[in-house]
Amino acid sequence: SEVYFKETKGSSDKLSSEAQIANAIGQVVEVQSPAYAIRINGNTICYVQTFKETEQLTAAIKKPFIDEIASSGAQLQKIGFNEDVQFTPVTVNFKEIVSVQEALKLLQQNIEGVVEHIATCNDTFWDLAEANNMDVDEIQALNPEINPRKIKKGDVIVLSLEKKLLNIITEETQTYEDAIPFEVEERDDDTLLRGKTKKVQEGRNGNKEVQVLIVRENSRETKREIIKETVLNEPVNEIVAVGTKKPAPTPKPTKAPSRSGSSKATPAPSKKPDYGSVTGEDIVAYAKTLLGKKYVRG
Repeated sequence: SEVYFKETKGSSDKLSSEAQIANAIGQVVEVQSPAYAIRINGNTICYVQTFKETEQLTAAIKKPFIDEIASSGAQLQKIGFNEDVQFTPVTVNFKEIVSVQEALKLLQQNIEGVVEHIATCNDTFWDLAEANNMDVDEIQALNPEINPRKIKKGDVIVLSLEKKLLNIITEETQTYEDAIPFEVEERDDDTLLRGKTKKVQEGRNGNKEVQVLIVRENSRETKREIIKETVLNEPVNEIVAVGTKKPAPTPKPTKAPSRSGSSKATPAPSKKPDYGSVTGEDIVAYAKTLLGKKYVRG
């Protein structure tokens, strides 16, 4: 639009104030101003006045994630946006330019909310994954507190987290100590009977320093990879002696020799009375021993 100023005569009470003039001009004149367009995946979201303001915006969006990693003791390696973000110099109507605070609200808005499913008695992660075009591992990662084998009626199963217009990807390294379990070593021992064992040496765990790389999206872990391990103390194996000695053979029981054929009892020899001190009872007893025997003369 073009603006013309023409001199004219009139009374002072009909003169417009400067504010009224500026307002009138603003309504009919489009004032162009240099600015920076903030584009996400090719779509223009808003305009800010200067490139410095774009830097202030990105710093404000990233700061909570940087602080969170620092407070955990991890080391931040990389931070950026999951989307393609561009800041392009343009010339636009000055009315379209927004403040840093307004731009921050626009960039931090959610485009999708959390998607949840209320479980029934027959629900499984496999069925939910198939119905929602997902992997079972995705559902398990979103619901680490739920045992997939023990889904109860009424359980709230998250199928999708809220999606923001801008999503922050961070990479961090963490270092921690972990145990190295000892092993059990068996050694043959010919001084122990078979089936017997004896602990020769106690086992002791070692320890190592582990460094991992963790990738997160909006603070949620999406990947973990071990990048370095350093052994601090080697484990000491437990040693167990295993008996190999054969037991001594058990002696066989001996049997008494058997006699073949029938045997007859040998009668006790008759005791003759001693006539030097014989009594009547002795004579009777001796006579009884002779009963039934054949008399032989001489």
